[in-house]
Amino acid sequence: MKTDLTEFDVIIVGGGAAGLSAALWCADLGIKAIVLEKNEAPGGQLRWIHTPILNYPAIEASNGKDFLKRLLDQVAKRATDIQTSSVVAAAVESPSRSASSPGDGS
Repeated sequence: MKTDLTEFDVIIVGGGAAGLSAALWCADLGIKAIVLEKNEAPGGQLRWIHTPILNYPAIEASNGKDFLKRLLDQVAKRATDIQTSSVVAAAVESPSRSASSPGDGS
């Protein structure tokens, strides 16, 4: 099933710790975002971490599975869109939107 990506302000490629964290920030800032994850479920490398996670800001977890559950609970509370089994073939800037980089005055 294809999703109309033009309805989102931000498209996040990858549903690991970084992608889910980005989605949380977008939700908190009122920015409509979607996470595109190539696997059947989000989590990335967190699924293979079996040791305590003690160095992620504001979260300590007994292992990757515990950490992932905490992230997904927060994502669910914010009703963030996550599309799994997605393959991103290319990223192309839309003519109707512009990108800026730090320091360019915009």
